[in-house]
Amino acid sequence: MVRAAFTMIELIFAIVVIGIISVSIPTIMVNNSKNVEVNLMQEAILIVATKTGQVLTYPWDENSRDPGSTILAKTDALNINEFFFDGELDRNVSDFRRGHFQQALRRKLTPSNAERSATASNLLALEALDLNVADDIDDFNGQSVLLTHIGEDGYKKDYNLSASVIYVSDIAAYVNGGTTPLLFNFTKADAGRATNIKMLELNVRARDNAGNWPLQPDILFRSFASNIGETDYYKRTY
Repeated sequence: MVRAAFTMIELIFAIVVIGIISVSIPTIMVNNSKNVEVNLMQEAILIVATKTGQVLTYPWDENSRDPGSTILAKTDALNINEFFFDGELDRNVSDFRRGHFQQALRRKLTPSNAERSATASNLLALEALDLNVADDIDDFNGQSVLLTHIGEDGYKKDYNLSASVIYVSDIAAYVNGGTTPLLFNFTKADAGRATNIKMLELNVRARDNAGNWPLQPDILFRSFASNIGETDYYKRTY
């Protein structure tokens, strides 16, 4: 009587295959988990980078554009006169300051007969109230938005995106005219006064599987915008 059975070679081969599978599955699961984390991180980076680009399309300050002009008019560089003088950036000749090309249609300060100044630092916190008619980057200060994984958003997780705008130091050298070189060190601290540089900070937090928000942001983006105004264009009519 003949009975079917595994040969020793077949049995050893089966054991080897099972062993390989047993070792590989945890590795595959770990790699898959890492890939998911990387994918979620990329999604968060894309969210905050896109929002940064959007906010920076707005004028530097609500006073940058002449209030009597159209929305297509160029923006001017503003006076900074809160608490301290920015002497090295004061008016040099007419409506120009040091560093400006003194030619028509170049970057200029506001007209000397109708000077305009940057928003005071203590008013930046109130700028979010203007969001319905946003006219500068300050209007996004203190704003936050919830992006969900359902509905039109369609993200992989729920994200909370928040923004802040502050003035940071614009001091390039000693105020006494010293020869200290400009250091490649961008400060992130609130200057406590109006300056020529605003820092836009955007952070995004992802809700975890338990429905909680992390204390620290998953992604933090900082971008700097300067009070330099815009150049204009030559126009030709026919």
